[in-house]
Amino acid sequence: MKQYQEIVPFFDATLDLREFSMLPRGELALMAYRLGELQRDHDALAEQLYRTIICGIAAPPLLVSHNSHKRCEFGRWYNTQASEKFANNPLFIELGELHQEIHRAATHLSKLTEEGSPIQNQDFDAFAQVRLAFRDKLLVLRDRLAGAWSFLDPLTGILRREAMQVILYQEQSRVERGQYQCCIAMVDIDHFKRVNDRYGHLAGDKTLQLVAQTLLKHSRAVDTLFRYGGEELLVCLPSSFPNESMQIMERLRRDIESQSTPIESNGTINVTISIGIAPLQAKVPIETIIAHADQALYQAKSEGRNRIVVYTATNQ
Repeated sequence: MKQYQEIVPFFDATLDLREFSMLPRGELALMAYRLGELQRDHDALAEQLYRTIICGIAAPPLLVSHNSHKRCEFGRWYNTQASEKFANNPLFIELGELHQEIHRAATHLSKLTEEGSPIQNQDFDAFAQVRLAFRDKLLVLRDRLAGAWSFLDPLTGILRREAMQVILYQEQSRVERGQYQCCIAMVDIDHFKRVNDRYGHLAGDKTLQLVAQTLLKHSRAVDTLFRYGGEELLVCLPSSFPNESMQIMERLRRDIESQSTPIESNGTINVTISIGIAPLQAKVPIETIIAHADQALYQAKSEGRNRIVVYTATNQ
């Protein structure tokens, strides 16, 4: 529980780790850096507006012209690159609304200055408050992107074991509230040590990457994939009973079986995976549930590998 409590403050309901796990690790880092640049750019525009009010000069077009919220640097980023990735993220939507409000308030202040009309306290306060709210939300999104980047495994690009604790606790709480059933699946690459010994660790890394990305690409949108350790992966399968989870993982098992990993000297490697499934039960420690999936995985391997076993009390 302590590990969960240390991690969970980085994330809340406005940010889903699953959403960011679909992005390459390097892209998350670049986006976090870009948001810092955009924040500084918007601060510079606000300073120009203050100069307009104090000195009576023309306001910058990028702040007050028609559709200026789409033409400034942040607006172009928000409506092109970012909108494709975070269109349904509540924090991202709120940021866009605040950004439009900044430009509306800035246009109002600029027109008052141009007309020579006095600016009322409430008008200036409205701009100052929405500007600060926008700045705060932008920095929150930047920090969340950077935080998500730190929870991605650098080799496979999927979520690390630390992030697993957060999501499994979230899913278990939903199970406790009776919202739906959930299972986890422990996945292990068969004879992975043999791949490393025979073809080298670079080939082993490529094999692990291929397996992880194949699972990520072909799993359901609600599923979450983690690197548990070494060649072991863990899949969280919300809204599924054990028999449904077995059908989902069987399709993924066949996908892996049909894939080939290219290696040096123009060769390829074919691997298979063994899978152990366990239901995510309410009020059962997460560590115990993982142990159940691990026991089922051990049974799958002992029965010949390249197969799936579902945990039951009789096969422990």
